[in-house]
This record gives sequence, structure tokens and C-alpha cells, in this order.
Amino acid sequence: MKNYKIIYHLSFLFCLLMGVQELSATHVAGGSMTYRCLGNSRYEITLEFRRDCFNGATDAQFDDPARLGIFDGINRKLVEILGEGGRINIPLSMEDTLNETIISECNIIGGDVCTQTTTYRDTVVLPYRVGNGGYYIAYQRCCRNVKLNNIEDPLEAGSTYWVRITEEALRTCNSAPVFKSWPVSFLCVNDTLRFDHGAIDADGDSLVYEFCAPSIGATRQFPKPNPPADPPYGIVEYKPGFSANRPFGQNIFIDINSETGEIVGLPTLNGQYLVGVCVREFRNGELLTEVRRDFEYIVRTCGRAPDVMFETDPPGITSKCDGLDIAFSNNTESNFQDPDSLDYIWYFDWPNNTLVSTEMDPAIIYPNPGLYTIALIGDDGTCQDTFFYELGISTPVDPEVGFEIFSSNCEGDVELYLLDTTITDQIVLEREWILVGEGFTDTLYGINPSTFIGFNQEVEVTLNIYTESGCDGVLVDTLLIEPPVFNNEFVDQIICDNAPTLIFTNPNENSVVTIIPDDNIVISGNEYNLVNFSGEQDFIITVSDTFCSTTDTITIQTFPQPDLNLEDIVQCGQDTVAINPNGDPDYYYVWSSTLDSLPFNENESNPIFSIDTTAEFYVQVFTSENSNCFSFDTMEVKVVPYPEFEFFPSANIITCQDSSLTISVNSMDSVVWTNAGGIQIGTGPEITINQVIQNAVLTATVINSDGCATAKEVRVSISSEPDFSFTADTDETVCIGDSATLEIISTDSIVWTSIDGDVLQIGNTITLDSVTEAVTVIVTAYNQFGCPGSDMITVNTYDDPSFEIIDSTELDVCFGESTIVNVSTPDSVVWTDLDGNILNLGNAIIVEDIQQYPSIVITVISEEGCSITDTLDFTTLSLPMPDLDPVDNIVVCLGDDYTVELNSVDSVTWMTMDEMVLATGNTFELTNILSDTLYQIVFTTEAGCEIRDTFDIII
Repeated sequence: MKNYKIIYHLSFLFCLLMGVQELSATHVAGGSMTYRCLGNSRYEITLEFRRDCFNGATDAQFDDPARLGIFDGINRKLVEILGEGGRINIPLSMEDTLNETIISECNIIGGDVCTQTTTYRDTVVLPYRVGNGGYYIAYQRCCRNVKLNNIEDPLEAGSTYWVRITEEALRTCNSAPVFKSWPVSFLCVNDTLRFDHGAIDADGDSLVYEFCAPSIGATRQFPKPNPPADPPYGIVEYKPGFSANRPFGQNIFIDINSETGEIVGLPTLNGQYLVGVCVREFRNGELLTEVRRDFEYIVRTCGRAPDVMFETDPPGITSKCDGLDIAFSNNTESNFQDPDSLDYIWYFDWPNNTLVSTEMDPAIIYPNPGLYTIALIGDDGTCQDTFFYELGISTPVDPEVGFEIFSSNCEGDVELYLLDTTITDQIVLEREWILVGEGFTDTLYGINPSTFIGFNQEVEVTLNIYTESGCDGVLVDTLLIEPPVFNNEFVDQIICDNAPTLIFTNPNENSVVTIIPDDNIVISGNEYNLVNFSGEQDFIITVSDTFCSTTDTITIQTFPQPDLNLEDIVQCGQDTVAINPNGDPDYYYVWSSTLDSLPFNENESNPIFSIDTTAEFYVQVFTSENSNCFSFDTMEVKVVPYPEFEFFPSANIITCQDSSLTISVNSMDSVVWTNAGGIQIGTGPEITINQVIQNAVLTATVINSDGCATAKEVRVSISSEPDFSFTADTDETVCIGDSATLEIISTDSIVWTSIDGDVLQIGNTITLDSVTEAVTVIVTAYNQFGCPGSDMITVNTYDDPSFEIIDSTELDVCFGESTIVNVSTPDSVVWTDLDGNILNLGNAIIVEDIQQYPSIVITVISEEGCSITDTLDFTTLSLPMPDLDPVDNIVVCLGDDYTVELNSVDSVTWMTMDEMVLATGNTFELTNILSDTLYQIVFTTEAGCEIRDTFDIII
């Protein structure tokens, strides 16, 4: 890189002015804005601002603070979430403020010139966002210098100093180029202008320079808007004959070198001119940033003054690289006085002015290497002259050149990344990399350039470091590029919270691993373990050798460790078992066992199965299928047969009603007895029922020591009573004195006993002789189960039949009459003569001739067949004897009355022919006889014998 040297030979007086003249509200004399990436989205914003000390109004001082705005690169609106509500408020620092003053007394024709410069600097976070177009940073102030000759209405042409940070600049953490120095404000008319307006780019990007029109902004009405107006920003309007490329006038030469930024011109007209310079930064052909600066050139007619100059020792050097000591020779000339009589002041670190001397020919030892501006001011008491000289100075070990080489995409062509690790206290102006390989030479620039080369070749790498002091350094190294073999596995993992976990193993010797972030990384040999971590994090892992590297990102997620608590269980017989009933179905399970094969899917959350033999089961429970966060547990499934047992006396017991019953099982295990309702009624191997009153089903549950239970039912049935009945011929009632035969129909055993318990007979039949009164006999039948059924039978005697003659007078019969003998009895009656001949059956008998049967025999037979016999004797009674025969016919007149009279000792009854009694006694009176009538006369003795007669009443 070239060693730049600028020598200023102007008559300047530099002083600090504490006050300004009140002329008008004009003060803006120039400015620019840049940025520097500090990493982690932090950017240092620098605003350099110039004001006119003399022509600025009292209310047009430097802003304190300066208020900058942050605007979106796409919609160009204020980004209120950044900075302080979208603003950057930077306080004024007088330490960064300098005055440049030209007094017209000695050197120039025209008014005095004073320019004051300050620097505002602050840091702001500007996050990278895909598609947002980056940001605009802007500052606005009014008004421009009223003395300007080349723009219209400068008092209304405020200024905007802005810079755009593109999206690509944000992504790559780019820093803007920085102009090396400010041009002086004063030029001599007809003197050649030559000024290095070049810039330095820390990233080594390509820079292109051009004149450009300054931006306008703010007005006299709103001289310092807060926040600044939104972009885009307009440009100043030039007066006729002037433009951005011809700021001194259409026919006055001025030019800027697009590659170096050097301005060359020849101003031929006095005046005050606004000039704009833009530098654009390109990387790989893509525009990253444009930095704009405007400033004023004041052109005056110059006179003569002391001609101050000096020379280095040894003379003519611009760089001294063997040490920090240097001596100077004062070669000042003067038209008015002996140069030795002038007053001199040396500033060896202009404009910092911390290294000062007043000697004629001083020597100095600089504290640090670097590029220094040396200013010598000569004063003859009236006029001054200043001579500037740039000198680079360093030591043999500064710079100490070093570099590292990294690589990526090492499949096929290798992309080499060259990293400058040079140690220096100086500003590095340029880093030049020269790569020479098989058939190629490549030159690169910057701190960390990259290029593509092929494998399997030697490459000579040369790094030339060009510093501000001109004391440069070089390092050459030869490298063998061979295909690397990276056997790395980059695996995303899911782990448990705070669980130490191996996240990466590096099998590659002579390679370096970097992990970002590395806060929780513990390295053990070639293993990289993550400890004390919870949450989710992407880790960028880079494995690199001398040339190549491979980079990948793994994601680590953590979850709470699954809660798992399996317990041993028992499988009874061939039952199915569930071994993880509370298993979370969202987890991922991997089961194994001591069996030859699993009886279920290995990934089931709650396996349900049945096995034939006892086995161990093992499970790993992961938070998900690909997770490394798991819990492990083991359990035993013990296969135990169900208890076997039998009931005694049997499982189906028939017993007698109300009997006592004991049931037992042949088992030594625990036994629980329950009834049909499930209610426990006993425990132990046997149970006794003191009184069986009904059929029952009991359950015996035998439980072994492993909890396997076999339940069986025993049925207790009450035997039906013996089936027996008396035959139809059984004599339950007999006539007094008869025998009684009792007979049972049954296949069971029959025992007959008296009511006193005496056994009378065994067998189905018993005969009781001469039963004279009721006899009770108990019959008991015993069935095959020995259950008795008893009945009691009483053999009763029938009552003898009885009868009653309804009318005893029927045995007294009127002579010549028949008689009817009626008896009252419910039983059957048989009438016989004394010889036993049956005369009649039934309750009555008509005896036509009692003289033939003076006596008859009556036999009464009950329905049960019992009978009694009696003899009835008849008596013959005399008939009545009337004393007068009645008249057969009595003739009367219609309506007559008539009386019939008799004289009888017997009872007389007068009746109609239909037996209606009309009168009794010997007299019968008839009245109002109206028809012929036949009447009866009945004569009755005291014994009831009667005779009858009739008579007619004829009209």
C-alpha cells in the first residue's frame, strides 16, 4: 500500500473562539455521518458537524443534544421501538470541538474566516431483520451559510446528514468507510487545489468516489426538527452556472479521482462554495453503504507572510521504522525578520496537541507508533505561518504480522477464509493477500477475505500489512491443501432438564471445535458435554483443520424427566395383566424382557398380555421417539397358578330342613366364605351352618400368598320331605266298635307310632281293632337322606244315626184309615215288617191297613254306614158319630140369608170345596146368597178322626 503524505503550506491561525457574531440565523458549514459495527447488532454512529463561527447566529450553536432519527429501510418511517422512541440523542462534547480560524491581517484579502467542527458519537442497537431493507440514520439542521455563492437561498436550504445501513451491511456486520481528514476551509485564488479526500474501510471493501449534491432539510421556521423528517431527502438547488460536479463554476476546473478520492482543482474566482463528496462501498459488486459529506471552500486572494518549513533528520523521510525517536531541522524563511528571531511552537501530534516543543530544532520520542501530523507555527509578532508534515513512525516489531486460515465447503473446491491476526498499535491502511498456487495467483484485500481454490496443492500465502506509518510488514507461509476427512455427526437431541449430555464427539485429530454458545459446554478429551442446561437452544458447531471446516447447527431441547415407578405384579393363572396402567400415552416407550420374545408391541404405553412363566420386564420411557431424555425401570411379572381345592362333603350338598351343616375345603391358604349377596360370613378352611332353613349358594374364595384367588360355589339344598300319602281306602273314621285300616303310599320307610311315641307298626299298613273312640296315630316317612316327614292321623268314630217321629199321633190311626209315619233324620231309613220284609225306604211310610201291620220295624242307616233299629206299634181310634145328617140340597131365593144348624158332640168345621174354612161349630150362617154353592161339613173327634159330608145351596 502507498505511503500517503500530505503537506499543508497555508497561513492558518488556529484558536478557540468562545463567542460568535450575531449576523443571521445561519451556521451550517458542513458535515457527514458514518457507522461502525461493534458486533451483536450494536453500531457506533458518528456525526461530524461544521458551523461558521463568524456568520452563525447566537441561537445557532451546536445542538446539545443532537437529535438523530432511525427510519425503516422499506417504509421509511420512524422505528419507534429502537433507540429512544426512534431517536438517538447525543450530547455535545466540547472535547471533540475544534476551531479553524483565518485572520486576514497577514495573508488574505477579505473578511476573517472561522470554522468550528464537533463530533457526536453514540451507540445504538440495530437488529438484523430479513426483508426490512436496513435502516436510515439522519440528522437535520438549518440553516446553511448565508455567504454561499453557488446555491439558491442558503438560508432556507437546511442540511440533512444521513447514512443508510443496508440489509446486507447488517447481516455481515459491516462498518462504513471513514474519510481520512477534513479539507481546510481556506484556498488561495489561482493556487492549485490538491487534497486527498480518500477514506479508509476497515473491511477492505471497494470504494468509489464522486462529487454529489448535498442533502437539504429543516427550515428557518423549524430549524432543528425532532425527530427529523422521514427519508428520502432532497438536494440543494444550484445557482445557474454551478452544479455538484462544478461547484466553483461551470468553466472552473475541479475533479475527484473515483478510485483514490483525491480532489484536484484550480479556483479562479474568490467566493464561498458548497462542495459535496460521496463515497460508495461495494463488496462483490453489491453496494453496502454510501457515505456523504459536504463542506465549504472559501477562496481568497493571498498575500505574503513568514514561510515556515522544516526537515526531518535524516531529511526527506516520510516513514521511520527503526524506532520512535526522531529529530527535526527548522528551515523557516522570513521576508521581514531573521528566522532565528521568530517564535516557534511545535505540535508533534496535531491536532491533539499533547506533544509540544518551542525549541528551534527539537528531537522527540513518540509514545506509540502511528501516523502523526506535525505542525510548526512561526510567529514574527504580526503574522503567522504554519507548516504541516505527516510522518509515520514505528518500531521493527510493529506490525507483528500474523494470520490464520480457515475453510468451509471443502467438497470439491475449498473456500478459504483468511483472518489477519496481526498485532499493531497503528491503523492498518490495507491488508493485501497474495495466494500463489498451481497455475493461479490471486490477490485479496481485507481483514477476513475468502476465495475458492482446489484440493491437493501447495499454496503460498503472503500477507502484506500497510500501516498508517508506512512501516509495513509481510508474512509468507506455504500450506498444503488436502481434502480433509471430517467424520462428525451433528445430531439434534432432546434431553432432560439439567442432565449432563454428550452433544458432540470430535473424532478428527488436529482439528479444532468451536461451539456457539459455549456457556454450558464442558470439554473432556474429544467429547463436548452440555451441563446445567434447560430450555431450547441452537448450537453452532464448527470443526476446522488448517484449511477446511464444516459447520452445522444442532438443536438441544430439554424436558422434565418422565416420572416412572413400576412395581412387581403377579399374574394369576392365564389372566391378562396391565403392567403400566398409569403410563402417559404421549411418551415413547421401549420395552424388553427376559422372554424370548415380547408378548406385545415394544412401544406400547400400557402393555396388556398374558405369559406362561415368570419374567423380568425392562422399559425405557422417552419424552418423545427421538428423545434422549428418558427414565428406566424394571419389574417382575410373577406367574402364579390359581389355588385348587375341593369341598367336603361335596360341592352340592342336600341336607334336611333346620339341620346343622359343616362344610370344609382342602386348602391351607386363606379362605373367605361369602353368601349369595357377597357378604362375608366366615373365614378359615371350614364353616358351620347351625340351622339350615333354606336353599343357599355359598362361595369359598381361596387366596394364596401371592394374592391369586380361586372362588368356587357350594350349593346347599334342603331335601324335600318324604313323599307319602294315605290311600283312598284308609279308614279315617269308623263306626263305633269297627276296626280301622290305615295305608300309606310311599317308597320311603314308614314308621307308625302312638301319640306317646310307642311304635305301633312298621310298614305301609296298620289295622286298629274295635275302635270305640277317636284314636291318633303318627306316621313318619324317612327318605334316602334320612330326612323325616311326619303326619298325624286321627281315626274318629261316627256318631250312631238317630231319628225322631215327627208326629207321634201318627201311630194312633182312625179306624179304617191308612196312616203315614214320618221320621225326622238325615240318614237313610228302611221300613220292614217284623219278619224283616222291606215295606218301604225313606223317611215316611204309608200303612194302608194297620190291622195287617199292627207293628213295623224302622232301621236308620247313616251315610257312613252306621245303623240303629226300632219297632213302632200302631193304635186304632174310633170315628165321629154325627147326631143329624145334613141336608143334601137347600133351595133359597136370590139374595136370601140362610142358617144351617147341627147338633154334634164332635168338632164341626164348615168349608168350601177348596178347603177354605168358613165357620166352625154346629151353626153355619149364610147371608145375601147370590149363587149356587157346594159346601163341606167336617166332623172331627178329639182324637182327630173325622168324617165329611157336602150340601148344595141352590137359588
